Amino acid sequence: GGGRGRRPRAPAEMMPPARWALGLMPTPRGAADVPRRLVCATVAHQSLNKVRFPVNALAWARDGRRAVTANQNGEFTLWNGVAFNFEGLIAAHNSAVRSLAWSRSGATLLSGDTKGAIKYWESTMTPVKEILSTHGGNAVRGLQFAPSDALFALLEDAFLGVGVILVAGER
Repeated sequence: GGGRGRRPRAPAEMMPPARWALGLMPTPRGAADVPRRLVCATVAHQSLNKVRFPVNALAWARDGRRAVTANQNGEFTLWNGVAFNFEGLIAAHNSAVRSLAWSRSGATLLSGDTKGAIKYWESTMTPVKEILSTHGGNAVRGLQFAPSDALFALLEDAFLGVGVILVAGER
């Protein structure tokens, strides 16, 4: 007997441990020539934030080891990008954060909120500078770095602007 219609299981020594599975998956950059590989067909993991507020923005660090989400309460949640677990919570803005963008170098994070404030952050999540109420206090809906990282674009309601990234010591 038994076993009719059942598939044989692979021996345990042939199955990689779950913690190695991410390293075995093709990277999006390596699969860019086959668009169907870039479509998410399965949710690999779900994580819950300690504070339950709607999440408005997400930005992955360049190295993929950290993700930052921004919520309706003006807070950042730091996530471990490998183990998908909670790392920390930062009070970032006084209003809802609407946009996040990492620089291509990975050294700077920009965040924009509903009152038009834009903040610069170091990769260690230390705030560097805040620009208050850009262009009449409209919500910053999008942020994007230029390929050189020296400029960034910001998108507000009916407005597209360009900003200059400040070098250490500048005001």
